[in-house]
Amino acid sequence: MKQGITEAYKTLLLRVARKPRSPAHRNRLPEWVLVPDWPVPKGAKASLREVTLNNGLHYQGLALIPPRSRLREGLDAHFDTHQALYTRGAVARIHAEPITETPRRAAFYLFKSLQRRRADFDSVIILPRVISELEDSVEVRGVH
Repeated sequence: MKQGITEAYKTLLLRVARKPRSPAHRNRLPEWVLVPDWPVPKGAKASLREVTLNNGLHYQGLALIPPRSRLREGLDAHFDTHQALYTRGAVARIHAEPITETPRRAAFYLFKSLQRRRADFDSVIILPRVISELEDSVEVRGVH
């Protein structure tokens, strides 16, 4: 599932920034913070596929899009319109909603799985990854 999330991020990356690998565009990249979550009983019913796939495990997160973006619509409308671009492999659906509450409340809700100890910080996905972090992990494994 993490690989599918990374692929979805890469797909969005080229729709937000013209040259995402350029150091000059580093501050124009979308940022995602994703935390694993599991379904709980509530009024809105989930489909059987969503509940049984990965025992209901899904990721929720905050997506920050830079003000100067190539997107000509909100992220929520973009995902609704281009769902087929992002749903390949382990990603069955991608959904976005604008934050209507305070950022503090949104962050509290995002990290509820960590507070309830259903997930740990190692399972949090932060994109984009830091290049130096990726290089260090390659050297540790001895791959050049």
